[in-house]
Amino acid sequence: MNQQRIKYLDDLRVIGIFAIILVHVASLWVTSTIVGVDWQKLASTIGNIGVPIFLMISGALLLNKTYPTVSGFYKKRFPRITIPFIFWIIIYGIYSLHTTGISNLSYDIANTFLNNLGWYFYLIVGVYLAIPFINEFIRNRGLNEVRYFIIIFILASVFYTACRFFNITSYLDLRFFIGGLSYVIVGYYLANVKIKSPKKVMAGTVLLFLISLFVSYQMPEIGVYEFNNPNLYLDSYLDFSIFRLGLGASVFLFVRCLFLNTATTTGKLTLSISKASYGMYLSHITLFLFIRNHLSIFTAGASGFGIVIRLVLMTIGVFLITWIVTVILSKIPYLKEFSGYH
Repeated sequence: MNQQRIKYLDDLRVIGIFAIILVHVASLWVTSTIVGVDWQKLASTIGNIGVPIFLMISGALLLNKTYPTVSGFYKKRFPRITIPFIFWIIIYGIYSLHTTGISNLSYDIANTFLNNLGWYFYLIVGVYLAIPFINEFIRNRGLNEVRYFIIIFILASVFYTACRFFNITSYLDLRFFIGGLSYVIVGYYLANVKIKSPKKVMAGTVLLFLISLFVSYQMPEIGVYEFNNPNLYLDSYLDFSIFRLGLGASVFLFVRCLFLNTATTTGKLTLSISKASYGMYLSHITLFLFIRNHLSIFTAGASGFGIVIRLVLMTIGVFLITWIVTVILSKIPYLKEFSGYH
């Protein structure tokens, strides 16, 4: 079974879920400066690559495939993400009922799963709705034609990043080329483009990552998160800036090159975490809020190096606990489909 999987994509899932947990744990502190470096801010900057990585994985796996019917694609994909999502809403509702009471229950659930921490679910719903149609374009046009879309995505990303930085209002609407689906298409391209010299590409991705990380860390205000007009409001934490694209794409391509032309298969631990990643994403929301609301002893009274140590340990702790919980749920009869383990 391991041989049927793509190792570097399993590795990327592990990186992606760790990054998502990291960025949420880092939000427990405002700042942590040591030797001129704000490590909380740095952790948040790195952690924000998590969602772009998962979107690119979706592109690598779901595009340029044969789907007999659109409805067939929807029937296969949506239960896999919707059933675990509803399950964890119920679990969080039980927790919220115990902590905040029935009077605040509906608001608490809506504010957590229907808004803030649950936003990725709605992003992936939109992506899945569009994939069968984008897939037909890619199947008919091929990899070379996809380059034009990616070029426009890059230009649009540069344009909106500049608008954000210089506080410019523009009526040029390039939103069709900027969104979660754009990362999906980039992922498909990076997974299929021919690489003649892996070592040179890896060197280039390291340079791109460091430049993108430096700029994103120094100027977080240039992030492009949402687009508003009088007729539409879209609230999203997905950053479309050119530097966030650089961070995500460089990690994706580096990991792919790392295992290019090798027969290495996915290890059991990596495979298990990879399969559990969606369940870990859903379950970590409740665990994270429990820590924030009831275990302030782990976050209060620390500064500088103490925050860095706690940030690392708590990220690893949440990562391991949510993995174990997801695996256990997947082994309980009738609960596997609710676990998010697949």
